[in-house]
Amino acid sequence: MKITKSQLRRIIKEAVQGPPYVLERSGMGWNESFLVGVKGGLRGQDVVEWGSFERAQRFDSEPAAEGYQRIIDDLEGLYTRIQPASIFEE
Repeated sequence: MKITKSQLRRIIKEAVQGPPYVLERSGMGWNESFLVGVKGGLRGQDVVEWGSFERAQRFDSEPAAEGYQRIIDDLEGLYTRIQPASIFEE
């Protein structure tokens, strides 16, 4: 299997620094698939904001992303996947 120089650079960068992670939900269009943030709503209820990859909140570690995964599950009952941001970038 051959890889390009840019692919090799990305692999090395991920191995050294660790990728930022994003939370993705399935079954939605590209502009509604990624967690943008959790905001305080009316009457103390938090509201989950979804958006495009470009607006997605980045997490420095999987445990940080897992914390938000639990919040989303509690608030909306949705399953989300923790994905390295690099798989969506070119």
